[in-house]
Amino acid sequence: MEFVIYSLAAVGLICILRSVCDILLLGFLHAEECAELYLFLDGRAPGAEHLLRAAHRARRAFLPGLPVVFIDTGEGCASLRRLAGELDMEYFGM
Repeated sequence: MEFVIYSLAAVGLICILRSVCDILLLGFLHAEECAELYLFLDGRAPGAEHLLRAAHRARRAFLPGLPVVFIDTGEGCASLRRLAGELDMEYFGM
């Protein structure tokens, strides 16, 4: 009976160690991979400026250099276009 318990404990430990290794080794972006963040929102919506600033903070804290593209689904907004330029984001109006 003890053999079965020890065997199951060993298998469980191996599964946990493998999961940790997968998270640590495969969770990082590789240099040859490319990622972009696309934000779709009406520029005249109340939370549009907040969304741009939050995306900028997240990019600065977690993924420096990540390209962020803001796509304005509304009529366009000059102040958001200016803010996106200041935050080094691309701005497209539809």
